[in-house]
Amino acid sequence: ENEAPKMQRFSALSLAKSVEESIAYPLRQRQLVLELRVEDEWVTGERSLLEILLYNLLDNARKASNPGSKITLLGTKVPVGYCFAVKDRGRGIPPEALSRITEPFYMVDKSRARAEGGAGLGLALSKRIAELHGAKLHYESIVDRGTVVSFVLREVAR
Repeated sequence: ENEAPKMQRFSALSLAKSVEESIAYPLRQRQLVLELRVEDEWVTGERSLLEILLYNLLDNARKASNPGSKITLLGTKVPVGYCFAVKDRGRGIPPEALSRITEPFYMVDKSRARAEGGAGLGLALSKRIAELHGAKLHYESIVDRGTVVSFVLREVAR
């Protein structure tokens, strides 16, 4: 909060692989499979913050997913920049909760979230990190079918 992010140029695929490595153990614990479908493009951002953002989104997908299912991390160049998306096939988010999920300490299912070790801060932090990069988190969710959370980094390094 006290300093501007230190923007640097790096590979989107190397970022994704780094996050894949850090989330591997928690995913294995639930017998979840992470599929990476990330185009390798140069992007600009504060890498450590974007690692936290992607980790938080993947961890939420982990918490929402049934054992044995698949989570997908997508990354693709789009006309306005580079889009990252995390897709799960989990329990989904009720429409009435979507507008509140980035509020600090808000949890859709408090008992399940606490059992998973959540405090209700991950999406609030993720929202702030996205904002620092000029991005906005976008949610698409269907109850009992899953959720896709995406954001676009507007500055693609050349």
